[in-house]
Amino acid sequence: MIIVEIADKFIEALDAVEEFMLIQDVMSAPLRANKLESEIDNLVGLLERHPKIGRPADFLSLTSPAAKTWLEQVQQQAAGVGLTEFREYVLPSYVVLYVCSDLHVIMLSIRHEREAGYEPYGD
Repeated sequence: MIIVEIADKFIEALDAVEEFMLIQDVMSAPLRANKLESEIDNLVGLLERHPKIGRPADFLSLTSPAAKTWLEQVQQQAAGVGLTEFREYVLPSYVVLYVCSDLHVIMLSIRHEREAGYEPYGD
């Protein structure tokens, strides 16, 4: 069976997305957040069966020094546990970044499709 983990940084990024939803529209935010969480749950189930279903990750949009440092740290940690294939899966309006092998997936981050790239949260 394929193991799917959710990194702490993914949770931080998801929290930031949900906070932004509240800023956008406090009335619709809970419904939109629940829908997004349901889409993420469905993605976990999909990754348990098909870990390489996403497209190869595009890191060309990383421009800030903090984002580049974050990526280097994530790449080193992932390589340390034998995961070197970074992929993205597109949900409606969001993109999930994950790293995988044939038997292991770690979901790393989530961003809105209009965001320029992945940014570290909480550091």
